Amino acid sequence: MTEVHPQFGVPMTESQYAEEWSRSADAFFSAGHYSWMCNQLGKAARVIEIGSGSGASTQALLGQDRQVLVIESNPYCAD
Repeated sequence: MTEVHPQFGVPMTESQYAEEWSRSADAFFSAGHYSWMCNQLGKAARVIEIGSGSGASTQALLGQDRQVLVIESNPYCAD
């Protein structure tokens, strides 16, 4: 998909998206956003995470001793 969208430009490739998301996720993790997210889940022992990106949010969930089923369709993010 390389068509230029009049408002958004050229879409990122899967690898570009994974790289960009990794940087954002690291910043969110460092700022405590994922810890806050985990605390909103109450005492849920099992979580399904759809679109885990680089896995920073998954790390936060696992850090709270939760069982996590992760679904990620971007192979570069899954790596």
